[in-house]
Amino acid sequence: MILCVSVDGVDGAGKTTLIDSLGEKYNVVTLPRFYCTGIVPQNRDERKCWFQTQDVLFTTKIYISGYKLRIFSAREFKRGLHYKFSTASANNLVVMDRGFLSLKAYSFAMLRKTGNFSSEAADKKIAELSGGELEELAEETIDLSILLFEDSRACLDKILARRVVDDNERRLVTYQHEYYSLHAKELNRSKILPLSPLTPPEKIFKTVVEKIEELEKCIGIATTC
Repeated sequence: MILCVSVDGVDGAGKTTLIDSLGEKYNVVTLPRFYCTGIVPQNRDERKCWFQTQDVLFTTKIYISGYKLRIFSAREFKRGLHYKFSTASANNLVVMDRGFLSLKAYSFAMLRKTGNFSSEAADKKIAELSGGELEELAEETIDLSILLFEDSRACLDKILARRVVDDNERRLVTYQHEYYSLHAKELNRSKILPLSPLTPPEKIFKTVVEKIEELEKCIGIATTC
């Protein structure tokens, strides 16, 4: 049994810190980032320029199609199809840095920032572009979405204060936060583990490990029954 977890949240919420900690405990395979798929420039400055100069609906569709490649890979890795997964090991974990929640939040932010979409229009467009087959695939593949998010302006301000951001990045983070705030009531369900980014990293890690172990037990019982 191999679980797939995603780590979601706005830029600067602490996703990389958590993933690094998981890598110290588990035999982790991480999915390639979007720009590693080869369909957008890999150089950071070139990529930013590409996003800012192309039509926003075009770039959003490309971003979503890149995610589809990642989720297909995650599904195959869950089946044990990766050289890092020894059949003798029970400590394997597929980790997505930015899962389906992040895909929608980041795409929403791009439409809000670059496309001048209203909040309602951007939300509707993202639901349209990411729904159907892709949503079903994500639901089937991701066993747990760890969402580093707290619905408060104070939390957003502290995240922004953690890193040096220009106006472009500040707006992107703010709009990602807006997306999660819009859907805050929907984020309390079984496959999502919301945790405040202001919680100490070691406490976040402990809570996540406990949840993963709980899931492993539940899945193990269901498989043997």
